[in-house]
Amino acid sequence: MFCITVFGIFWMKQNVIFVVSYCIIQVRKIVQEATMLTVNIKTLSLFLVFAAFVKPGITRSTPSPDTYLKSHIHTKDQRALVNTVHHSARDSNTTLVGRWACGPCYDVDVQRELAFFGNGASLEIADVSDPTIPIKLSQLMLPGSVQYIVANDTHVFVAVTNFGLQIVDVSAPTHPFIEGSIYTGDSVQDLAVSGDYAYVLDRWRGLSIINISDPANPFQSSLLDFFDASGITVSGTFVYIADDNFMHIFDISDIGNPVIVGTCDTEDSAEDVVVDGTYAYVTVSDISYYKLIIIDISSPTHPAEVGRFNFDYPVRVHELAIRDAYVYLCDRSGTLFILNVADPHHPSQVGRFNVPGSPYGVSLFGTYAYVACGSGLVVVDIADKSAPSQVSFIHTSGSIESVAVRGRYAYLAEQCYGLRIIDISDPGQLKNVGFCDTPGCPTDIALSGDYAYVADGAADLRIINISNPANPVEVGAFEVYNFIHDVTMYGNFVFALDKSHEWGLVRIIDVSDPTNPFEVCNFCNGWWTSDVAIDGHYAYLSIRYNGLRILDIADPTNPVDVGECTGGEPTGVAVSNGYAYMTCGYLRIFDVSDPALPVEVCRANAYNYSYDIAVSGDYAYCVGTAGLTIIDISNPGSPFLAGSYATGDIPYGVAVKGRDVYVADGDDGLYIIRNNLVTGLRQQRETIPRTLSLGQNYPNPFNNSTTLSYTLSHSGSVTLKIYTMSGTLVATLVKEFQAAGEHSITFDAGILPSGIYCYQLRLDDKVVATKKMILMR
Repeated sequence: MFCITVFGIFWMKQNVIFVVSYCIIQVRKIVQEATMLTVNIKTLSLFLVFAAFVKPGITRSTPSPDTYLKSHIHTKDQRALVNTVHHSARDSNTTLVGRWACGPCYDVDVQRELAFFGNGASLEIADVSDPTIPIKLSQLMLPGSVQYIVANDTHVFVAVTNFGLQIVDVSAPTHPFIEGSIYTGDSVQDLAVSGDYAYVLDRWRGLSIINISDPANPFQSSLLDFFDASGITVSGTFVYIADDNFMHIFDISDIGNPVIVGTCDTEDSAEDVVVDGTYAYVTVSDISYYKLIIIDISSPTHPAEVGRFNFDYPVRVHELAIRDAYVYLCDRSGTLFILNVADPHHPSQVGRFNVPGSPYGVSLFGTYAYVACGSGLVVVDIADKSAPSQVSFIHTSGSIESVAVRGRYAYLAEQCYGLRIIDISDPGQLKNVGFCDTPGCPTDIALSGDYAYVADGAADLRIINISNPANPVEVGAFEVYNFIHDVTMYGNFVFALDKSHEWGLVRIIDVSDPTNPFEVCNFCNGWWTSDVAIDGHYAYLSIRYNGLRILDIADPTNPVDVGECTGGEPTGVAVSNGYAYMTCGYLRIFDVSDPALPVEVCRANAYNYSYDIAVSGDYAYCVGTAGLTIIDISNPGSPFLAGSYATGDIPYGVAVKGRDVYVADGDDGLYIIRNNLVTGLRQQRETIPRTLSLGQNYPNPFNNSTTLSYTLSHSGSVTLKIYTMSGTLVATLVKEFQAAGEHSITFDAGILPSGIYCYQLRLDDKVVATKKMILMR
């Protein structure tokens, strides 16, 4: 049994703080290590111990250097160096066969008229000798999403999520390659490079000081154990750390034994720090307002605040840079601020530029500021500080929140951008085919016919014609100005989950005319609905705190409750072969062969805090904080961990096609991961049906024609007939001897009136099943 005990003292002005994010990261580490060792984890226990809460009005004391020296220093002799096993060693029974490693742009550095910037999990290199016409030179895929970049003449140092520091040789900018790497933690906060050392700050692990004198073989020299520090800079023989409500100064003249020499109280949360001459410039946040504090560091043992600039409205400063007595601050709300700090005691704003996106990082070169703004790299002319202007822009991609797969294409929901279509016919060479911008932030996709139905956040539901994948076009929208976060198709209806409603509103939208969708009904579930799966004419909803709810949706305008299983905080649900699989920190499996009487058959460790689940054949595919985990469900009463793959970010969406798993991995892009346990022989065995079943007609409801499918476990005399609800025979579709296997037939309603009809399958004169279908003219 693995137990994680988290002890911490969290200083706040409120009464309670929950460190859920920290626990998730630690669970992820344990799960991945257990997967690598093929250990069967029986229990993961989280114990949270909270102490020493600061009450409003109580004076906070500044910690002494001795206190920090004792509690924060871990040198090579005091603490074992981190295990640098590459994540790929932790993967089991899986193979990475393809990646679309594009995503948001979070940082940039410019050297030698070359711009090095992030594009998801890729490092892009562009020639900016003419800043008005940047020219892309190359793109290098990295193991995780690019967060921070520092470049010199021959190398680029990149801090990526979950995989630490990557050292890239760029001596030939058109042919960059990874020369060395070292694991430094899962959640990088900042990066600095000075001389032969790189300084990597991780939210949970602290500050790793890495010797990079041999770029091919970096190693850790020492570790400062900080919790949730957010910014660092190095100047001379000192490192400056923005940590909680303080700025700390460490003497690193002895790199193996850093010594704290000074601390300055910043009153509120210090976010980032830069140093110029004898002054440190620290951005500080107070819930919704930011300020710039200027600290005199001429005496490192006695740093003292000498000036500050207060923003008189809410901003969210992420990073800052300084040159020639001007400070440039990136406000995530969409502004680059320029402050004059020639007089450190009286800083003043001289200019601002509205960035097309959310600025995260800035690099200064010549008379230009290069701003990483999420949606790409914007080049700003700052020759006139009072009137900065944009001169060029390089687009990147967005965070991949969901994926749907059909035929040779994958359809990606790019948060804050739109729908992207990728050709996956050759997984090793994925190609961008088409893109459709949407006004909101896409989080989910459903496909039906020639249309993609996109849950577009605050822009609700967008309907996009994808008949020409190279030119997808929006043709309709359903707008109620709320927040649609999940969509599922049922015939000509979309089940849309509205996150904005306090009690979890489900909207059923008629899309029989994609250009004019309209709502036919809506209902609440008592709590927020996280996911919905549809099988036959039943909808299975995972509801926070309320568990599983089952509705009969044969008439989508009037859904009827038929069954439920309460409990848990579910995040996803999938249904296959008479079983419902629900993720809620663990895996719950229900027998729903009788939807009115669902029975829980098993609660199992999913080895993952999962956000989505897909089921195909004998496997359930869970994605979440541990990447991808594959659970063998061939015996639903006794599932077990069969495989895994540690992705570079935390995925929120998954789709399966054959033996390939498509994982929407957020900032890290799309992964195509092969389940090596699914072989041709196994697939051949699975084509022999083990059960006798009648599927739900598709589409349903239908207009004129629909397809009925059924599976025979053995050969025999088969009849398939259509009846009215009163029992009158309408048509006999099948009356013959048929072999075992899968069968389907199309029913043409001819001149039949609209209404609800039944279809019944018999094998050897015994009723197999009877189901309903809806004809709508």
